[in-house]
Amino acid sequence: MEPISTDDEGDQDAIAQLVAFGVDVTQTQNIEFHIAAPNSNSATRIQAALTTVGIHSSIYYDEGEPDSNGLIDVNDSEFGPSWTVTALIPIIPSLSELLRVQSDISEIAQPFGGYSDGWGMMCDPKQQK
Repeated sequence: MEPISTDDEGDQDAIAQLVAFGVDVTQTQNIEFHIAAPNSNSATRIQAALTTVGIHSSIYYDEGEPDSNGLIDVNDSEFGPSWTVTALIPIIPSLSELLRVQSDISEIAQPFGGYSDGWGMMCDPKQQK
């Protein structure tokens, strides 16, 4: 399985990648939407808010990557520790639908300091056309 993922600027390219992998983008697919959270409490509150509207999600903590000295900088926004809530949402992966869901997720996460941070889908390259 290979992940196909994107950020806000690459949604259309990612849809093209899905098509190249043989995914029928006219049919409902299980898409993972990632929500960045500033801390554990926010991640838990975002997950609860998603559950309230019927969206299943999981919380993931990444302890960060050590620098060349083997230290993890907790203030490094790119390589420091991070919290992510991942919501699995079945949708037809059209550009308009992907943008709508990302906007909806950001609206849900914003009161807790979170925001939509892209989406992805696992694809099996053996199923390519």
